[in-house]
Amino acid sequence: MAGEIDCDSTALLKAALTRALDDCSDSLELDFGAVRFCDCSGLNVLLHIRACAENRGVRLTLARADYAVQRLLELTETRALFCLTDPAPAPPPNPPDVAGPV
Repeated sequence: MAGEIDCDSTALLKAALTRALDDCSDSLELDFGAVRFCDCSGLNVLLHIRACAENRGVRLTLARADYAVQRLLELTETRALFCLTDPAPAPPPNPPDVAGPV
């Protein structure tokens, strides 16, 4: 997967993940290394695929999810539903404003 997962891409994503799930035996790893954005419509697809995988006894893993994807899972309280491997570290905090008033 790459780019943005939003309402414009979820139909294609759902179809591709359903095919991948049909072709796998006992585990399916989704590589999020090139995903830079995921909204709630993308999360709904992931939750659907997770439920399908669970019904088939397939372990679903999200690999290399960046901070934005991890934050989405945390904010929606769905983080515990997914196995994350090799997650990207959190971004460094914003440096303080040192320029002073302008």
